Amino acid sequence: MDVAVLTPTLESRGVINMYGVYQTYYQSHLFEHESESNIAWIGSVQGGLILIVSFVAGPVCDAGYFNGLIYSGAFLTVVGMMLTSICSKYWQIFLAQGLTVGVGSGLLYLPGASIISQYFKRRSAFAFGVASLGSSIGTSNGVAILSALLFFFFCLAV
Repeated sequence: MDVAVLTPTLESRGVINMYGVYQTYYQSHLFEHESESNIAWIGSVQGGLILIVSFVAGPVCDAGYFNGLIYSGAFLTVVGMMLTSICSKYWQIFLAQGLTVGVGSGLLYLPGASIISQYFKRRSAFAFGVASLGSSIGTSNGVAILSALLFFFFCLAV
């Protein structure tokens, strides 16, 4: 169960925490003419949507639609990352990575964290610690892997 909770946290917070790698790549390869603040809007919207969508996903999860949130969040996140790999314009990446991945991550984040208290009564603090470890693992491993792969054309679709 710990691995099942670690995975949504790894995906949702890990991808958002390593946005700096994307921004560096966008500034040096794709959008030399865009300002740094315009490029930062992609990551800011993505990070903000995780909180806004989680606020809406909470009551939906409480109503019993946990599986629907997890499946739709995983689908949106994967589709958003795959669409990001074929984008070449700023507005396309904003829609694919900023909005689609942000909404997908928001749908994954809260249900993954809320399920812990339902299954772990005795050692819930340990379970919360393992679940929050997913963010660090996703960030540290993701940055190393993404930095190495970012020179390939379709690396985001991998």
